[in-house]
Amino acid sequence: LFPYTTLFRSANTVTTSAAQSTPGGIGMDPLSDQEPSATSGATPAEVRTPAPPKKRTRGGAVVEPPKPARRSRAHLSPVIVLVGDVVAMLALLPLTKPVYAVLSALIALTVLGLLRTYRRRLTLSALDDLPPLVIAVALATLGRDLLFEPHVGLLPTGGLALAQFGLLMLGRCVTYALIRGSRRRGTLSARTLVIGGGFVGARIALNAVEHRELGLEAVGIVDDNPLPETRSLNLPIISQIRPLSEVITALQVDTVVVAFSEVRDLDLLDTLRTCDRLDSELLVVPRLFELSSLTGDMELLRDMPLTRVRRAPYRTLEWRLKRLFDIAASASALIVLSPLLALIGAAVWLSDRSAPVLFRQ
Repeated sequence: LFPYTTLFRSANTVTTSAAQSTPGGIGMDPLSDQEPSATSGATPAEVRTPAPPKKRTRGGAVVEPPKPARRSRAHLSPVIVLVGDVVAMLALLPLTKPVYAVLSALIALTVLGLLRTYRRRLTLSALDDLPPLVIAVALATLGRDLLFEPHVGLLPTGGLALAQFGLLMLGRCVTYALIRGSRRRGTLSARTLVIGGGFVGARIALNAVEHRELGLEAVGIVDDNPLPETRSLNLPIISQIRPLSEVITALQVDTVVVAFSEVRDLDLLDTLRTCDRLDSELLVVPRLFELSSLTGDMELLRDMPLTRVRRAPYRTLEWRLKRLFDIAASASALIVLSPLLALIGAAVWLSDRSAPVLFRQ
């Protein structure tokens, strides 16, 4: 019965899609430029045709595929926040000695980086940054006083810490306002692909469209049988037949949001691997999200919690910084210890000519 059931479902999908088709190309697959069928009246996305080849001939002329969309600048948001913090810390120079200000800035920025405050977030709130800012200022003040004598200047140690905290809070407020404004204009918005055309997927896409300050620019919804509420959003509906890597590459997707869909959990593993390989950020709607509480790796899309799937360790900034530190530390240790190592090697060679200088096992 499986072939007949599949055939019946496919015919039903084509009939329903043809009846619900809207004028003006709304809901069409942006990766397909084939002509609509003259007999069925359904658009290419509704018939779910496979991906077209890179070059086709139409009426004897060669038709080039559509050019990929321009990639967004959403990755610049953490850089703007970092620059704002640096400017805020430099404002301490008139209040204390330059060495104190520079050391406090280095310690505070390092702590804020380790606390993962320099990552792209959907909801930007200076109040959410209060705990990490307090920790960073406290450790910066403690480290400065331990390395140098207690601060003596225009402000006492406590006053300098309060000034540092106030400047950081002011910098965060200003930078967050600039980022939200840029997102509303579409400058720093991340091109977002929603997987799943059900109620949850439609809710996510609607929040992204109505609240552009969140920084998500919905470019399509992947589903073979979306709900009417999803079609009413006037977003491209992309067939699940297409490989996800092709869709992400062609649409220059920055963020993939996985909502509830008919895709099996086993097939979602390929989605995770594809997003990690193509350097796309992955957000997943947790099961029973109505009862979920926010943690460090979660985002809030208005009233919808999303779990951020961490990328492979070797792709993160922390891993690259650790690799640079390992290379610099090992090279410095080899240079400093090279005379001692040369003496030990000569002693081994002189004591026993048959013994190798370097031990191998």
